[in-house]
Amino acid sequence: MTGSRRDPHRSKLQLPLFARATVTRRGAVLLGDSVACDAHDQRRPLRIVTHAHADHLVGLRTSVKKCESVLMTKATRDLVDVIEGPDALSGGNVKTL
Repeated sequence: MTGSRRDPHRSKLQLPLFARATVTRRGAVLLGDSVACDAHDQRRPLRIVTHAHADHLVGLRTSVKKCESVLMTKATRDLVDVIEGPDALSGGNVKTL
């Protein structure tokens, strides 16, 4: 790929990562068909929270209820407990890395 023109013969897997990611109006970084980072997206079964502050916690309670998994580090989970309260992560499949 050169400049802003895409080679129609390249497969999706060969495109640079930035060409395969999009950002929604709510700030979710969408990676492939399965992953939403830092905001909820109803079409993605996996949510990743990269770190805990307001703009990265958009829709967190919805993600906890509706996503197959919500992933974050232990440090991020500890901060979410302080910022949002311990109930924010209950009732869902939240995993710490």
